Amino acid sequence: MDDEGGKTTPNISIICESCGSKFSISMNIRSTKCPICEHRISM
Repeated sequence: MDDEGGKTTPNISIICESCGSKFSISMNIRSTKCPICEHRISM
C-alpha cells in the first residue's frame, strides 16, 4: 500500500506563449508541451 501521508503536489496555471491556451501542471514538472499546439514550455 502506497501511503504518502496525504501530501499532494500543488498545481500551477500556465499560459502558452504560442497559442494563449491556459492549462494546469504539477509544480514539480520542469518542462511540458502545450496540449493544444505542442509548443515546448520550460519552467
